Amino acid sequence: MPGLQPVVMGSHLDTVYQGGKYDGVVGVTAALEVIKRLNERSIVTEHPIEIIAFACEESSRFGVSTVGSKAMAGLIDKEKYRHLVDRDGITMEQAFAHCGLDFSNVDQATRVDEGFHAFFELHIEQGPLLINYEKKIGIVTGGSSTSSPFNEVKWKSVPFRHDSNEYEKGRSFRSIRIGIRIGKSSDSRAGVWHCGNSWDTRGGGRFNERSSR
Repeated sequence: MPGLQPVVMGSHLDTVYQGGKYDGVVGVTAALEVIKRLNERSIVTEHPIEIIAFACEESSRFGVSTVGSKAMAGLIDKEKYRHLVDRDGITMEQAFAHCGLDFSNVDQATRVDEGFHAFFELHIEQGPLLINYEKKIGIVTGGSSTSSPFNEVKWKSVPFRHDSNEYEKGRSFRSIRIGIRIGKSSDSRAGVWHCGNSWDTRGGGRFNERSSR
């Protein structure tokens, strides 16, 4: 019916490293399949149906997540985001240009002044619960926000001794415990770990960790 807000379906097209071929994209293809079936049966819906395919929703490339949906919500800090770089030194602005897009126009993606009647997203479960409970599908009843805190752990060098292995083991275990604590806090998970300098028993060093929540 004219004037009614759209029912929106879709998901994201990007994924995390080794996220699997169904991460995100299955929600986009499922939305296309719904439209295909409705058209095949000549079904006219009360609300218009719209498909949205987000890009750059994951934080694996630039260290920030939900960029596509932030753009749609009018929450992009252009001057902050344009200079973010990936592991190859490519800025977000350059990545846009490689796709034939002008980052300066990213605010044109905003839908702030519009409303959605509902949003449906089909997504794979990246965990074992459905299999463990022998369920084919689950309905999400809550979610968590995302952030990317940056942590740095440093250690001092010590003179090499035959018994310094115990010191090294303790340092390594403390690093592991930090990762476990991050993973156990709320719905957090360690994202990127970068180890600098040397891990041998003669040198100090540090590692940087970026977690995604």
